[in-house]
Amino acid sequence: MVGMVFVACFSLNCIMVMRVFISLCIVLFLSLSITFAQTLKAVEVVAEQTIVLATLGKDTRNDIPIVLPANTVEWYYAFTTSTNARGTGVLNLLVQIGALLARTRNKTAGDMLSRIEIPKGSSRVDIYLLDYNNKKAFRKKTDLWGGRFYSYERSSITSYNSGKIKVASPKSGTLYLGLKHGGGHDSVYLTIEVIAIVKSSY
Repeated sequence: MVGMVFVACFSLNCIMVMRVFISLCIVLFLSLSITFAQTLKAVEVVAEQTIVLATLGKDTRNDIPIVLPANTVEWYYAFTTSTNARGTGVLNLLVQIGALLARTRNKTAGDMLSRIEIPKGSSRVDIYLLDYNNKKAFRKKTDLWGGRFYSYERSSITSYNSGKIKVASPKSGTLYLGLKHGGGHDSVYLTIEVIAIVKSSY
């Protein structure tokens, strides 16, 4: 009889220990999940700015360095153009992407690019995504003297007066946007902004 009581108490104690152990495991798992929870946020890489591209001389081309933050998931650039400084529109790319991330609960939607609105431009430009060496070749205009430069074609755009580009790769390091007057007799006022979507843990 005593033996049966002992076995019953031992079994009960084992069950209680197991319950405590399982509860501790659940708490630990939830703690780790919260600790390593990930969220997406829009980070300003290049603030909205206006650059003048002339019709003649060295100022027909320019470039913007793009220093991508750590853990970049993808990044975007948008631009619009005008023949005068007052005619350029406002892009608000950071605000737009931040709002879209909030609506999609920190998930990048496949149609996010189509939801970004930018003002229509009036002057054509070419924009090339370049690495450092090709940026130098672009600025030296080697393509006009029998040479050439190479760009990331999927993330470059030619002969457009406004546009919005999503860049899925490359998404680390330092890159450059090469800006070129697209032709015509008037100087071009190019307004451009660059935003990265960054994954962060908290």
